[in-house]
Amino acid sequence: MHTALLGAVGDQGGVVYLGMEVIAEGVLSGTATNIELSGISADYTNLELIWTGRTTNSYGPGTCRFTFNNDTADNYGSNYGYRQISYNYTSAQGSSNNYYDADGRFRAGYTATDGAGSPAGYFGMSRIYIYNYSQTTHGKNYTYISGTPGSYNQNYGFQFGGGYWSGTAAVSEIDFDCWGDTMYAGTSWQLCGYG
Repeated sequence: MHTALLGAVGDQGGVVYLGMEVIAEGVLSGTATNIELSGISADYTNLELIWTGRTTNSYGPGTCRFTFNNDTADNYGSNYGYRQISYNYTSAQGSSNNYYDADGRFRAGYTATDGAGSPAGYFGMSRIYIYNYSQTTHGKNYTYISGTPGSYNQNYGFQFGGGYWSGTAAVSEIDFDCWGDTMYAGTSWQLCGYG
């Protein structure tokens, strides 16, 4: 699935929300295995990508994977800062995992899945913040928060973390998938720029 973004700030009556310009948004009407957001202008300082998703993954919560500028080299790293699984809303567990993302993508958040016991019709949600994406002198950092119902057959999974891309080019394209799993119709995204 390919989505071309609007141009400069204010083009075509872009919507402003909490100081952010909504520069692309969409909802899958059918299924897809990846989503490509291209043509991101360098008119902002930071980006925020908000998306909800559900996949056909049969063995656990779906992990979201992203690339910048179609770079699939070993230029990403990420840290799952904390993960909480609620058991009947009475207890939780935490963990921290560091990843050198040698598959040429960075990991950021969950989707709801069939295999994780997510109730029918429920979607996972992630918010990814990409800082100083338009500068061209050093790499880019990101942070995220994410949650999904029914993670690993429990009530709810929550995760936050961050990472980096070592590329120095301005981010003009973001692609994401769920390890090749099929994303259901209703998966949605909204890309905002601000600053």
